[in-house]
Amino acid sequence: MAEYASKALYIPSKMDMQALKLRENKTILQSPRERILSTEFGSSGRNLDSYITVKVQRLKYNRRKQAKEEEEEVLVVHGIDVQSDEYVKFDVYINLVDESIVSPSFSEFVGTFVHIPHGKRDANGKTNLKLGISEVLEDLEADSDESIWVTLIPRTKSCTYTIIDGLQIEYMR
Repeated sequence: MAEYASKALYIPSKMDMQALKLRENKTILQSPRERILSTEFGSSGRNLDSYITVKVQRLKYNRRKQAKEEEEEVLVVHGIDVQSDEYVKFDVYINLVDESIVSPSFSEFVGTFVHIPHGKRDANGKTNLKLGISEVLEDLEADSDESIWVTLIPRTKSCTYTIIDGLQIEYMR
């Protein structure tokens, strides 16, 4: 698992932006468990046994200030399937350059999913995580990008049994 770093609020440098562009442009030679280009993980979903980085297309980019004020851009991690008797925690980052050193204090940090065991399970056993990302995109100077890289980083061993169906962006008024 990645380790937390004690790094103050971080604004991406030009080198970080270039690293993300290289990630975008190069042929991905890494294991498909690390980086994928689809935001849907198929009918069986994807285990969160290690970090996952996914390129997510944005339907609305380069929005005007008024449009941003009227609609919040929301990242949705959908179809999260956890065992009801397991404590599960994972963090979500946008445009993270190095998955090995992370911290909730990084400006790439979007939020955390936490499931606390409670013994009851929904009918389908799945839930969604919705995170507002408009301000984070502005802080990262990525609000005009056509796509973003989303990284899910497991924080508990029980994430091995957690399945994610996919990621998408929605807009909420």
